[in-house]
Parts: sequence; structure tokens; C-alpha cells
Amino acid sequence: MLNLREGADWSGVSTETLWSGVMASPHEFHHLPPRFKESAKAGVAAPSTNRFLDHAAMRRLSPPAKRKCFTVGIQKGGVGKTMIALNLAATWATAGLRVLYLDLDPQASATNFLLPPEADYDRLLTSLEVCLQPELTFATAATTTRFAGLDLVASKPAIRKTDPLLRDMGALAFLESRLANAPYDCIIFDVPPSLNELIMGAYCLSDEILMPILPDIWSIESAVLTIANVEEELALHNRPVPLIRLIRNRFRPGRIASAEAQEMLESELAGRLLPHCIPETAAIQNLVNDGKTALQGGSAPLREIFLKLSATLWHTGEPHAQTA
Repeated sequence: MLNLREGADWSGVSTETLWSGVMASPHEFHHLPPRFKESAKAGVAAPSTNRFLDHAAMRRLSPPAKRKCFTVGIQKGGVGKTMIALNLAATWATAGLRVLYLDLDPQASATNFLLPPEADYDRLLTSLEVCLQPELTFATAATTTRFAGLDLVASKPAIRKTDPLLRDMGALAFLESRLANAPYDCIIFDVPPSLNELIMGAYCLSDEILMPILPDIWSIESAVLTIANVEEELALHNRPVPLIRLIRNRFRPGRIASAEAQEMLESELAGRLLPHCIPETAAIQNLVNDGKTALQGGSAPLREIFLKLSATLWHTGEPHAQTA
């Protein structure tokens, strides 16, 4: 949930404007759960520091006016892409968006994180079932998660079988047809550090691609390679190149490796580099291990990073994907 200042900042309106909407339906303004108290920030008028707005309230007070599709990925493992994708998806849902999370990674880390304890694993539908059953769409295959406003198309190891089935149909056509008219504001693909038909289709369908970068040369080289592969594939389909952005992860001020990586990024990829930086801290992994996001249990600075990152990605750049 978001407090009044956070909700106003994310929506791009004044706290007074949002407050007037709150007062029209005061029952939608919730008391701050105890686990959020250390994350609440001072500086706004009470009671906005000790009461929060949930997904439903934010959606009513600041309804989205567009639809966008994102892929979080790069051809390198261990860069934190699933952690970032999960935090973004949960933050967008908290901010009032209807979010569909497509887990296309056979490791299914995001699926395991998002599912409620009572979920029936055997009944989960994945991209493989959507491919095999023409009557299925991603919207009808989706299941609810532990987060209000956030639905999931699950992953299982068997989704590796999807790729050969798409070689005749084409992954891009498959994704477009099965996402057409899906009742979501935001679609996010979580992809593995490899390329195949389905993964390339996700990259090409997206309005924006977010690539996490670690402070090492291999991350930067992987970003350059992934960008080249995506641009080449898009040229074959005569489609516009999505907005491709880089987010620094595990950068640490004062470290030589971080400084050298920063210099390389500014030299080779400065136009794509976001100003945000996710610090190197065990707290993020501890949150994931505990089944929490930065908004649920993170420190105030970590919470602020994901709020600002999610707002930047959502509010800048124009959607162009043909999925509506």
C-alpha cells in the first residue's frame, strides 16, 4: 500500500488533489499495518503518514490511461532480473494498475514467489497450455497471486516444449493473438537469460525493455549483444524498436568495479542508462527469501527506489505494442 505522499508522487498530482478524492470515500483509506511502520516517511500532513491506500483505492483515485508491455531480461544470468520484475509488478499493482505477469523462465522462481500457499500447482496453466489449446488466452490461463491487482501466467519446466510448437505460427503472432483484448493495463514478461522463439517474441512485442546491469564487463557486453539481437529481429518484422533501458544493480559507491562499469556505461550506453541504482545489499535477497517485496518490508530508501523506478518506467515512453 502507498501513503498519501507516495500515491500523489506516483500519480503526478498534488497531495491535496489526492486527499480530496480520499475524503470522498474515506473507507478506502486504511490504517497502516504494523509491518509497514518503519517504512512510513514523514513530511506530509497527518493522517496520511499512518494510513495507506491499497490497489482498489489507487485505481479509483488515479485510473491508468494507457496500456504498456514490458520485458525484463538480458542474455546473462544472475543479474537480478526476476527480483526487479517482481518488485516492479507488485509496485505497479499497488499503484492501481491491473498487471499480468508472464513467467517465461522454466526455473519458475517468480511463479513460486507469487503463488498463494493454497494454490494447486497441478492445475496451473502455462504458456505451453496456451499454445496447445487454441481456445485459451493468457487472460483465461492466468491465476491470482498474493498481491491484489496482480495475476500470473505460471511457469513450469515443461514450458521448454513451447518453442518448437511456435516455429510455424511465429512467436510474435502467437503472443499478439493470445493477449488481444486482455483486461490488463500492464503486461510484464519475465524471461530467462537465453533466446528462443518465445523469448524473442516477448522482447519484440514490448513497449519497453529493462535490462539489469551488474558492475562487470560481462553484463555490459551481454546488454550490447541482446540489444543487437532484438534490433535485428525487429527489422525482420518491420516493427519499431521498443524503448530499451538499463538499470544498475548491486552497484556500490567507492568500489573500483562499480566505477569502471559506470564509466563504460556512460561511454557506450549513456542514452539508455536510467538514473536509478539498486544498491548492493543483502536486504533485497532476504526480502525475496521471506516472500516480501520492497513495499512490504523494505527500508525506506529501498522502497523509494522501486517507487521512483516504477513511476519512471510507467509514465515515460509511449506504448506501441499491438496487443490492445
